[in-house]
Amino acid sequence: MSTKSFDEFRRAVATNDVLQDACRQALAPGGAGLASVGEAHGFDFTNEEAKAAMEDAELSELELELVAGGIPTDCGQSGTHC
Repeated sequence: MSTKSFDEFRRAVATNDVLQDACRQALAPGGAGLASVGEAHGFDFTNEEAKAAMEDAELSELELELVAGGIPTDCGQSGTHC
């Protein structure tokens, strides 16, 4: 896992309204997942890596808002994204 890349992504999201909106869309039902947002902005991690990191991290208020519906548990299964 690129922990460093995901940590940098989290810091960037915390201060960037465009990234925050993109994350909200990516985490909405049918969204492409955080990795797609990260990749579009030069970060390298998978949706599964993001999920694992978020489960182990102390989340900020913004991150709690972003995952309020829960982090999907079926990442990549049956054509779903997380």
